Parts: sequence; structure tokens; C-alpha cells
Amino acid sequence: MLNWLLKTIIKHYSKGRHGNKLNILTYHRVDEFEDPLNPTVLSVKDFHNQLKWLKKHFVVLSIDEALSLMEVGKLPFGAVCLTIDDGYNDSYHHIFRLLKEEGLVANFFIATGGIESGALWDEFIRHAFAKAPVSLTELSLNNQIFDISTFNQRLKSRDVIIEKIKYMTLQERDVMIDALYKQTGATKPQHSFLSKEQIKEMHDNGMIIGGHTHNHPILAVENNEVVDQQIMQCHGILESIIGEKVKYFAFPNGKLGIDFREEHSHLLKNIGIKAALSTDWGTLENLTEDRYRIKRFTPWDDTKWRFCIRLAFNYRN
Repeated sequence: MLNWLLKTIIKHYSKGRHGNKLNILTYHRVDEFEDPLNPTVLSVKDFHNQLKWLKKHFVVLSIDEALSLMEVGKLPFGAVCLTIDDGYNDSYHHIFRLLKEEGLVANFFIATGGIESGALWDEFIRHAFAKAPVSLTELSLNNQIFDISTFNQRLKSRDVIIEKIKYMTLQERDVMIDALYKQTGATKPQHSFLSKEQIKEMHDNGMIIGGHTHNHPILAVENNEVVDQQIMQCHGILESIIGEKVKYFAFPNGKLGIDFREEHSHLLKNIGIKAALSTDWGTLENLTEDRYRIKRFTPWDDTKWRFCIRLAFNYRN
């Protein structure tokens, strides 16, 4: 009964004015256990369960396959794509391993600066707070005092600082992170990013590799020269690894009008990118209008039917 109901919902809401709609799911980190200090981390068990549910009740496609079918009006109902942003090495050790086990494909959007530095800017901040001595009760950053005298206050201040630094330029961001490390006395975290060899292996096994800038800036706060450099450097590195042109891009943070603008979509189109993804919630129905601002969505439920039904109802959007 539940299988029939879910199939009916998917079939009904998948239909759009321009053909069937596409649901694209977003993931970031997967580890053995969920991290209460980092809400973007999903447990291996939960991720594996989601793959099984998607495999049974939906049609999982690469973004290449999905867009090609959509262009000729042959996208099946219940079509979904899986996307993984950033490029941490759990993408290889856990996500890629489970995808192969289930016979599925996904699309990995990699911020290439992490290949050398070992992590992205927000992970550097989390690490500095984790390693700050208990005797340190406050931090002074950008003419503001942050209380870190208790565990809960430390977490609160960390999250506030991450949000503040997120919308700074890359140059301003580096200054703040350097100041944070000087005050905490922390050393940089252990390398936890994908290697070039891992990226190549994933690509050679059918995974789609896309760009996510070099240093994960908010494009809307950078000038055009920095934006161009961030995109071109990222794609140049990835193309040298996989041996072919990068065709897809995911905007860092990804909210249209806040994190990127229409001019950035036009830039990607002009350099030959086939499609670009945002993090605004929704589905893809009109490829002509939304090719360079494709919406994504991921249910947060940890039970099968809630997860599947929430995803099915998202086809309404």
C-alpha cells in the first residue's frame, strides 16, 4: 500500500509543463557517526539507507544523463541526481565506496584549494576552536570580543564567527583566520581533503567531477577579477586531473541574489559550462530558464517513508 501511494505521488507531482521534473539532492560530509558539532555531517548508516531508498523508489541518474534526457523530453518520472559539495576525503572513503556498492552514480563539486591546504576555511575555524586551550576565555577579532569561557559559549561564538567570515572577501577572510590561529595557538588541521589520485579514480569509475571554485568564496562579495580567477583556477586543476573539460559548477553557499548574481551565471555560460547548481530549494523543470541556477533539495528525515514522501512532494516546487 505504501509503495503504491509513494509511486502515485511521485508520478503525479513529477509532471510539469515542460516534461517531467528533476529532483537534485545535496550532500556535504559523510562519516562513521554524525557530528553534533557539525550539522552537515551525515552518518554512513543514514547515507547508505538513503541510497537504498532512492535506488528502490526513484530513478538515480548522473547530471549528464538527466539533462540529456530532459533536453529531448524523455526524463523519467521520479528522476533524481545526487550531488556532493566541497571535496573532503569522506567523498572517497565513504560516499564513493557506497555508491559503487549500490551501483549508483553521483556528481562531486570540488573546491580545489583544499587539495593542497587539506581543508576549507570553515574547517580551519572549527579546528581552531576545538584546539583552543580551556584557559582561553575570550577572543578578540575584528574589534569584537567573543566569549569562549564555556563549551556552549565556545560553540555559539564559533558559529557567529563562521557566519561573519563567510561574507568577507578572501583577503579579509585570511586575515581573520590568521588572527584566530595566533590567539588560540592552534596548528592547522590534519589533511582531510580528496587527493588528485582519488578524484581521478572516482572520475574513471563514472562519477561526474564539477567545479566549486578554488577557495570557496562568496562570489557576490568578490570583484570580477577574483571571480574569474577562482572559477578558472578550479576548472584548470580539475581538468588536468580528469583529462577532460569540466562541464558543471556548483555555486559556493549557493543562494541566488545573496551568494551569487545573474552575471555569474552568464560568465559560466560564456566559458562553456553546461549547467550550474544553486542551493535554493526546489526542482528543475524548465532547463531553458534555469540551466545556470538549478535548485536542489535534500530531505532531512531519518526514516524511509518520511524521507521518500518528503522528496516526492518536493516535485511540486
